[in-house]
Amino acid sequence: MKSWPLPTYYWEGTGDGILNGASSVESIVPGAGTISNSHAGLINLFVAKYSVDNAGYHRSRDAGVGAYSNRHNMSFITEKDVPAGMELFVKYGEGYFLSR
Repeated sequence: MKSWPLPTYYWEGTGDGILNGASSVESIVPGAGTISNSHAGLINLFVAKYSVDNAGYHRSRDAGVGAYSNRHNMSFITEKDVPAGMELFVKYGEGYFLSR
C-alpha cells in the first residue's frame, strides 16, 4: 500500500509569514508550494505575496480561530525567465535539510 506523502510538503511558518501564529507553525501551500524542490545553488522561485484575511475574527478572542489560516492567495515569482520544462527550486531553509 502506498503511503500518503502530504507530511513531506508542510511549510514552516517562516516561509509563509505565519511564524508568530503559535510556538510551532506548519502549513500546506498548494500549487508551486508543493511541486517545487530545493537546492541552495539553484533557487529560481520566490514567495511574492499573499493576502491576510481574518474573516472578522480576532485571534485572541474568538474560539477556533486558530483552526484556519488567515493567509491566502500565496503567489510566487522568478527573478529571471525560467525555460519551459526547467525544474522549480524554492528555499526550504537550512532546518529542512538538517532534519532529514
